[in-house]
Amino acid sequence: TGDGEILIGWSGTNGAPAPAYIRSHRDTADAEWSEWAMLYTTLNPPPDSHPVGAAIAWPSDATPAGYALMQGQSFDKSAYPLLAIAYPSGVIPDMRGWTIKGKPISGRAVLSQEMDGNKSHSHTARAQDTD
Repeated sequence: TGDGEILIGWSGTNGAPAPAYIRSHRDTADAEWSEWAMLYTTLNPPPDSHPVGAAIAWPSDATPAGYALMQGQSFDKSAYPLLAIAYPSGVIPDMRGWTIKGKPISGRAVLSQEMDGNKSHSHTARAQDTD
């Protein structure tokens, strides 16, 4: 058992959602209060954990709200300035049929295509009749 406190912030005159904070402590005389922790709500959601423009794996055909499929489409850089930082050309890369890989050591540019991944080569073989 223990006690808790909730602090609701005041949004002032702009009508923005007020953040809420909570802290607690155990029911003992020497208990310390915990640090204040922000409560997230539908009006005050947690910050997105992915940077804008990051390619993420998504296990569904339905694109989540606020995200776009990476299909080579153009976007309005003035409407999406954070996305324009990741893709200054104003075009989201077309990732259909591609694999996400780490930054190349070879010096190839980030977001560039890796060509000729199956380089030309030859094999030797010998067949023998066993009759």
